[in-house]
Amino acid sequence: MTRRRRGRLGRAVARVVLVVVATVAALVGWLDRMGLPAFARDRVHAAIRHAGLDVDFTGLRLDLPNGIEASDVRVFETPASRRPRIEAGIVRIGIRWLDLLRNRPPLDGLEIRDGTLLLGPDADATSGETITGIRADLQLRDGTLDVESMSGVWRSVSIRALGRIVMARGPDGRLRPPDFLPRPAAGRPGGPGPFDPARLPLAFPGGGRIEARIDVDAAAPDHASVTLRGEGGTLEWRGMPFDGWSLSIRLARSAVILDEAALQAGPERVALSGTFSPSDTVAQVRIAGSVSSAHAASLPLPPQPDAIRSAAGIRTADPIRLDVTFGPGPLTSLVQRVRGRVTASRIELLGVWLESVDAAFERNGPSLRLTSVDGVAGRGPMAGPVHLEGGLDLPSGDYRGTAATGFDPHALMPWLDPGQSVHVGALSFRSVPPRCSAEISGRIGDIRRLVLHGTLDATNLLYNGALLATASLRLQVSNEVMRMENVRATRPEGALTGWIEQDFRRRMLRFDIDSSIDPSAAARLCGPAPHRFVSHFRTEGPARIRAHGRADYGERRDNDVVFDIDAHAAGMGWLLLDRCSFQGRAVGRHVAVTGATGAVYGGTFAGHATFDLPDGAEARTRYRVKGRIDDADFTAILRAVTDRIEQSHEGRMSGLVDLSGFIGAGQGRTATGSGSIHVEDGRLLEIPIFGGFSRHIARVIPGVAFTSQSDFHADFRIAGGRAVTENAELQGDLLTMQARGAYGFDRSLDFVVEAKLLREGLVAEVVRLLTLPVTKLLEYDLNGSLTAPQWTPRNMPRDLVPAPGKGGAPGGERI
Repeated sequence: MTRRRRGRLGRAVARVVLVVVATVAALVGWLDRMGLPAFARDRVHAAIRHAGLDVDFTGLRLDLPNGIEASDVRVFETPASRRPRIEAGIVRIGIRWLDLLRNRPPLDGLEIRDGTLLLGPDADATSGETITGIRADLQLRDGTLDVESMSGVWRSVSIRALGRIVMARGPDGRLRPPDFLPRPAAGRPGGPGPFDPARLPLAFPGGGRIEARIDVDAAAPDHASVTLRGEGGTLEWRGMPFDGWSLSIRLARSAVILDEAALQAGPERVALSGTFSPSDTVAQVRIAGSVSSAHAASLPLPPQPDAIRSAAGIRTADPIRLDVTFGPGPLTSLVQRVRGRVTASRIELLGVWLESVDAAFERNGPSLRLTSVDGVAGRGPMAGPVHLEGGLDLPSGDYRGTAATGFDPHALMPWLDPGQSVHVGALSFRSVPPRCSAEISGRIGDIRRLVLHGTLDATNLLYNGALLATASLRLQVSNEVMRMENVRATRPEGALTGWIEQDFRRRMLRFDIDSSIDPSAAARLCGPAPHRFVSHFRTEGPARIRAHGRADYGERRDNDVVFDIDAHAAGMGWLLLDRCSFQGRAVGRHVAVTGATGAVYGGTFAGHATFDLPDGAEARTRYRVKGRIDDADFTAILRAVTDRIEQSHEGRMSGLVDLSGFIGAGQGRTATGSGSIHVEDGRLLEIPIFGGFSRHIARVIPGVAFTSQSDFHADFRIAGGRAVTENAELQGDLLTMQARGAYGFDRSLDFVVEAKLLREGLVAEVVRLLTLPVTKLLEYDLNGSLTAPQWTPRNMPRDLVPAPGKGGAPGGERI
């Protein structure tokens, strides 16, 4: 071939090459601009599906020489998925072109920009929990996916991942990622539902970072290794802020191991750790550290810790220290197996103040056991220790346990019902709190099922205002009945012993007691109503009371009490008995005292009495007393009545009385009845009230003012606040005085007094007849009061009337 021909051939080949190159360039430019044709997109799509991915995209163009670039990519987990697992604006797919032409797996690498990863189940079409801003560079060679770099953002937390995933082909020839979190066996009940992070009440205002490292081989899933480590600033859980957080979690031998998830709140720190086996859903979680009560309520402790806190009314400014382990057990029932310890100080629990508490507990299915609860209840000097042990059956609410306490029970007032509050409120401990121990069983919310056996010991206490030096008893409570046995309460003057049984439902008290303490104090112990009754009486000496029966402290209709009393220096008002002994019975509101005998003012007495206690229609206590006094010391009685007699007037007094009325201050005018008084061998004319009379008599009959050895007798009726007599008579050796009139309970006097010579008898009548003109001068009106008596002669000439205050002893008018 000539040179000329070779030149033409070269120019022709060059033109062909240029045309081919121009055509290829134009085709590449067109494909780059317009995208691959449908058959090519189908071929690429098939290749991607062969790699195990279900992918949709809107655009596909060549990215020579590396491969192709897809836009608006959506990757689905399965063909039936409702939402794409991954979405990306741009995905560059590395293609091995020769493998593509040879019909071999052509994928070489994957570059994702502006991607979004769906977390949680894809069945929820409304869930928006995603990792956004994903940038990833992946290499796929021989079924191994190398994550050279991957980053994104989840809830303001930056996430980075590196690692390697070795995949395997399924029966259909498609590459499958390893199932390193295998699901529970088919038909296994209690398996966990799909995890959905959207349900986590978490927010990260302070941001943070999480780094993940992955090494997974589909051929050896048990040896998969995945680690997550992270930390950050402010975190909010259930709206409650924490100052910082850290996380360390890993997958080892198909078990998820939470090394630590820690939350920081000021100086307090709490950490969660645990394990989870996906194959059998068995998990174990431990939470330990210290945290405020508000933060503790927000922690993920089942079930509803914030509801528990609200129901329990827990309030404390101090941190709560806890170490609690849930499981091991199925994830969905971790709360069925719990053990741990909670420690707190200065805590208010349902209104009850606990200075400190340390509780160790254990739950196994339906049974909750308090292995030990130790603390200090109450405030100040009346605070004291408490120790509890016991168990609770959660389905039924039945409980059983033991308790030992040494604090003032007033601390428990917020937990008590109204009836219990009344009894505890009546107690007051003055120096040290009581010591109690008990065995308890019952059902929560049903006071009728409470059964308690225990002991109580106390010193220096008040009950209903009665001071006791010591008190001890054995206590039994069941069927709303409280029985106190071996009761012993002591005071300086004596002790009260016996047993007492209280029926809260029937408002009934049964008892058998023997008391040598002050009756007023004993009545205070029994309650306000008995004390109001006993307060009308004086008890200044030792007394012994033996009583048994039942007392209705509601309506008092079913009272039936038998009592036997021996007392010294006891009485009512001015009447103070030296000693007395009587028996009695109270039935309903009626109290009958029988066989009352004893000594009074050096004499004796006998009688009986009845009392009708107040009811709804009558607020006062009615009484009726009938009795007699024999041979009492007249001077002692006079001193008791007046409180003003100092010298002795000798004489012995006897009397009868039958009196009824109402007890109480200002009730004297209600008294009605009758009686009589007789005084023998007394120096009655020397009583100060007769001082004015003595001066008058001395003017008429000199020396008579010193007459002694006189007797007095009077019958009287009582009504309208006055004692009325028609036959009062004072007999002396030389002079006899007769009087009629009334003595008011306000100490007023309204009498007509007539003096006669000698005593009764024939001689006296003759003498009185002969001396009638003289004795007619000895008629007087006695008015005024006991403290200021006024003697006014009826018939005496003015010159015989002594000047006021003359002729009587100083102070002779005072009574």
